[in-house]
Amino acid sequence: MFKFSPFIRWLVTALFAFFIFFISSRPIDGAPSIPYLDKIAHFVVYAAFSLLIIWSLRATVMRSKLAILFLGAAIATGYGALMEYYQSFVPERSSEYLDIIANAAGAFITVLVCSNFFQVAEKKKVS
Repeated sequence: MFKFSPFIRWLVTALFAFFIFFISSRPIDGAPSIPYLDKIAHFVVYAAFSLLIIWSLRATVMRSKLAILFLGAAIATGYGALMEYYQSFVPERSSEYLDIIANAAGAFITVLVCSNFFQVAEKKKVS
């Protein structure tokens, strides 16, 4: 299995954070009127961001899997909340508390999925 250095992991994570910032800085032009599509997008983007943070944290000196998982979700959720606050200053954008909830849901569902993945992987190691 190919292993990425901690620098590469954090670089990918930082680039994704910049992508979120870039998208958050642009006005929404002609967004489709599908109900809750924006909440689904928030959920998916912050699930992926949380996963990238967890992936990066696993390459650090932290060894507690539980701490890595929850720190990853907390960082993603905090960043999402900051982006929502930032959007309140961007012309033609608004800040919604439901977006923060969707961000947090995506981040913390990722924690549940990853914790189950870690448990399965550890059971396979023991077998």
